Amino acid sequence: MFSRIVAVIFAVNFIFLGSGQEMNLLLGDLQPVLKCYKAGEDAALAYMEALGESPDTDADKIKATCLSLREFGLCLVNVIEAKKPPIPKMFHFYAAMQYQHNVLLKKAGLCPEIPYDKLKKITLESGILKEEKLVNIEDDDYAKCAGDGLKKCIIKSVIMFEHRVDMLTEDLKYIECMEEEAKTCSAPIMQHFKAQLEAYKKHLNELLKLKQKLSV
Repeated sequence: MFSRIVAVIFAVNFIFLGSGQEMNLLLGDLQPVLKCYKAGEDAALAYMEALGESPDTDADKIKATCLSLREFGLCLVNVIEAKKPPIPKMFHFYAAMQYQHNVLLKKAGLCPEIPYDKLKKITLESGILKEEKLVNIEDDDYAKCAGDGLKKCIIKSVIMFEHRVDMLTEDLKYIECMEEEAKTCSAPIMQHFKAQLEAYKKHLNELLKLKQKLSV
C-alpha cells in the first residue's frame, strides 16, 4: 500500500488523458508527487529503523502506515495548493483517494490523529467523487467489520512492503484483500470504500496491460 500512489501517478494518467496522450504529462509535473511518495516511504522506514528491527507487532505495522500516509497527504496538499490552475484531474483523484483512506483509518481508530481537512477541501471543491460516481464514506456510519478488514489488509501490505514486492502486485493484492473482506462486511462504509478501490484497480489494470505490452 505504501507504493500505491506511485502506481496511480502513471495509471490515472493513461485513463484521464487518453491512450494517445500518455507521454504528454511532463516529468516535471510528476516530480513533486514522486517526492511526496518518497517522503511517505522515508517516514515509514525511519520509524522501522528507530525500532531497531522489523515492525513485528500489529501496532508497529499500523504506526508505520499512519506515519507514511500522513507525510504523503501533507506533502500532496502542498503540491496541489502550490500548482497553478488548471490542476490536472489526476491530482484531484490522488487527493480524493487519500482523503477517503484517511477517513476510514481515523474512523477505525487505526490512525486517530491523521489529518485530512485540506484533502477534503480539495476533493469536495473539485467534484471528483461525484464525477467518478463514488460515495463519500465520511457520510457513512462506521462499522467495526470495515475497520477490522482494513487493519488486516494493511498488515499484509506492510509485510509485502518489507519484502519489496513489485508495486503493482502489492497494490492489487491490497485491493483483493479488501474485496475479500467486503464479502463478509455489508456495511455501506465498506461497500462504498470497496467501490473506490475498484475504481483505482481499473487504473492499475490499465497500467499492468501497458507494462505487459511494453515488455513483449
